[in-house]
Amino acid sequence: MISKGGKAVNSILKATDKLRKAMSLGGDNLVKQKLRANGKKYSPPAFVEEQAELVTDMGLPLYLLGKGEQYVFYLHGGTYVDWPTLFHWKFVHRLSQDGVACLFVLYHKAPTYTCDTVVPEVADVLSKCISRYGNNITVIGDSAGGGLALATVQLLQNKGEALPQRLILFSPWLDVNMDNPDIQSNIDKDVMLNIDTLKTLGNEYLGNNDIRCPLACPLYGGAVQCPTHIFVGSDELMLADCAKYKRLNAQCESITVREFPSMQHCFCLMPIAEADEVYYEVLQLIKNNKN
Repeated sequence: MISKGGKAVNSILKATDKLRKAMSLGGDNLVKQKLRANGKKYSPPAFVEEQAELVTDMGLPLYLLGKGEQYVFYLHGGTYVDWPTLFHWKFVHRLSQDGVACLFVLYHKAPTYTCDTVVPEVADVLSKCISRYGNNITVIGDSAGGGLALATVQLLQNKGEALPQRLILFSPWLDVNMDNPDIQSNIDKDVMLNIDTLKTLGNEYLGNNDIRCPLACPLYGGAVQCPTHIFVGSDELMLADCAKYKRLNAQCESITVREFPSMQHCFCLMPIAEADEVYYEVLQLIKNNKN
C-alpha cells in the first residue's frame, strides 16, 4: 500500500503536471536552453563544499564525502544535460553519515558532449577509483545516471578491466530512443517525464552514433558480471525498458528488478516511506557486503 507521504507527493506532481508541460520548450529551443545552462559554472551546495574533499587527479571533478570501508560511486540523473539537484547530494550525504564513503562524479553534459566521450571518461574515472580504493565499490545511478552507470560497467567489462562490487540503479534510462511500445502503457500515468523531451535530449546525447549504440542504450549492452539491482516505479516511463532488460538477460540470475506500486520516476530520492525502504535495503547490501 502506498504511504501517506507517497500519496501526497503524487498529488503534488499531478497538480503541477500541466504547468510543467505548458512551460516546457521543444526541439531546438530546448537544446539551446541546455547549451546556455551548461555554459554556466556549477557549484555544489555549501554543505558539500564544507564537508567533502575535492579529488582533482581523476580526470573529472570528484567529491569524496565521508569515510568507510565500503565506497559508493554515484552518477546523478538529469537527462544527461542537467547538473545534480539537492536530492542527489542529500542521498549521498545520508550514506556518508551512515559510514559509507561516497564518490560523487561531475561528468560532462550533453548537448556539448555525447555518449562516445562521456562514457569512456566516466569509465576511466571508475577504473582509477577501483585501483585506488579497491573493488569494494558500489556504483549507484539514477535516471540518466543509471543508464550511464550500466554503460560504464559494460564498457569496463568489454575492455577486460576490474569491475565494481555491484550496480544499483534507480529508475534507469536504458534506451535514449524511447521506442519500446510497452512505454505507451504508462504515458498517462507518468506525471514527471515527457517522452518528447526525453527523445530530443536523448538524441543529443546519442550524437552521430548508431541508434542502438550501447553507450547511450545500455539496454542492448548485455548483462555485467556483477550483481545488478534495479528499483523502479510502476507508473513511470522507464519501467518498460527495465523489464525488457531483465527479459533480454533472463539467463543472468544476478539481475533483480523491484517494481514499487504507484511510484513515480526516481521516487527513491524523494522524502517518502518508499524511498526509506529502498535506502535501508541499499545500505544493507553495501555494509553487509551482500550481493
